[in-house]
Amino acid sequence: MAGPITTGGKMSWADRRNNEGYKNWLKVGIALQETRDGLIDIAQRGAKELHDSLRKNLGHRVEYCNCNPNPWGQWGCQYCRPWIRELELNYQGKKTYINWTNCCPRKWSKDRWEVAKVFMPRGQTAANTGPKTSDSSALLNFLA
Repeated sequence: MAGPITTGGKMSWADRRNNEGYKNWLKVGIALQETRDGLIDIAQRGAKELHDSLRKNLGHRVEYCNCNPNPWGQWGCQYCRPWIRELELNYQGKKTYINWTNCCPRKWSKDRWEVAKVFMPRGQTAANTGPKTSDSSALLNFLA
């Protein structure tokens, strides 16, 4: 039986539609998107609860912080150190796995999602502004 018809090394749309591997890839992509969509409200509530608790205990002074987080946690000024300590207490894994570079400390007192990104896998950029711009893995890591 002849292989799929390709153009420039790419599978044709007709062959792709009939390819079991491609169909499975699409199903997984849809399942991950649906998982993310199902976690949005839960993640928003979790971020709000954590943020409200931290702000109640720590206040807003962190907005004066000018620190640039590094991956090793060897940073912190008088304004962000209390937040760092509290976030470490809330983190369930090894403290060395906290992805401080995901967030901007001076935003912690005003932006609950900047706090949530501390608990997510590395690579959460400024473009990740809430659960709708996160992938399912990031949301599951935050909620775990």
